[in-house]
Amino acid sequence: MILAEGFSVSGLRPFGVATDGVHIWLSDAQRGVIELDAVSGTVVRRISDAIYGFAAPNSITTDGVNVWVGNLYGGSVSVFPAT
Repeated sequence: MILAEGFSVSGLRPFGVATDGVHIWLSDAQRGVIELDAVSGTVVRRISDAIYGFAAPNSITTDGVNVWVGNLYGGSVSVFPAT
């Protein structure tokens, strides 16, 4: 997937995108959440551990302190620190 010129993450199928200007978070129903550096586009971390309670991550938003992820299954929302 090409995010913008110079930004790509192989195999990613994002459902949602959120940014605080420093990081970009992409929700992917099969892979969890991918955090990218907003300037370089490099992957900072892949968040997919069961402790986050993801159930097909779909929508996503952030306030720069926390990231909220709406899950497609179960009608739930997962929350984790943005840093």
